[in-house]
Amino acid sequence: MPIGHPGFAKYEKAWIDGSPSPFAGTLLRRASLQRELLIGSRHRGRRSAGDGHSDIHRNSPLPPQPYEYALQGLDRLRYCELGPGIPHGLFHVAYTHGDEATSKVESVEIIDYPLIYRDIAANLLAEVFPRAKIVVSDSSASTPPRPQTSPNLVVGKDVFEHVHDPKAFLTGLMDGMAERSILAVDIYDRKPEPYQHVTLELSQLEDDILSRGFRFTLDTSRVRIYERGSGD
Repeated sequence: MPIGHPGFAKYEKAWIDGSPSPFAGTLLRRASLQRELLIGSRHRGRRSAGDGHSDIHRNSPLPPQPYEYALQGLDRLRYCELGPGIPHGLFHVAYTHGDEATSKVESVEIIDYPLIYRDIAANLLAEVFPRAKIVVSDSSASTPPRPQTSPNLVVGKDVFEHVHDPKAFLTGLMDGMAERSILAVDIYDRKPEPYQHVTLELSQLEDDILSRGFRFTLDTSRVRIYERGSGD
């Protein structure tokens, strides 16, 4: 249900107050459907070349998304995302994998602007991942983030092009990560977009990632996945 929908206000207070929401399951199903529709469009080659993202997998089977990839590769998950809005990818994993996923998640940290959707996301996360520690941190366009939970899975998508110093933001994330960790970021060069894209050349950030011991693992056509360390 989009925030602008007339029925949204009816459930808004219950979500923010932390009351059990019967719509958490609906959100999970919608997240799954959106993911399946997106995957289907990629398989059919509908993503146009030159849209600012890699097109390498447009006509081939979609590789595992970072959430599924981490679920397979890590014994326990300490998840952190910069600017997630509503973290549909994480909800999708909970919906498709059930207890296999939710039981592995030790913590979920979201770093985002202090807006109403962040409070809604935090309460839904607590409901979907009842055994996980939920941490909410303020984000700023000028202050680089520093994770508080020593995450071993960090996702940053559609954020670095909106800040003037993406290197400082990426470094802040990496400095707070566990030694054995997975980093999923979309560091593809962008096209100019007034009032939106303030930094266009993001691919050069890969040098900073590799200098901190990460190795490139996989390109999912939306994010690039890097890993470092071994074990958990």
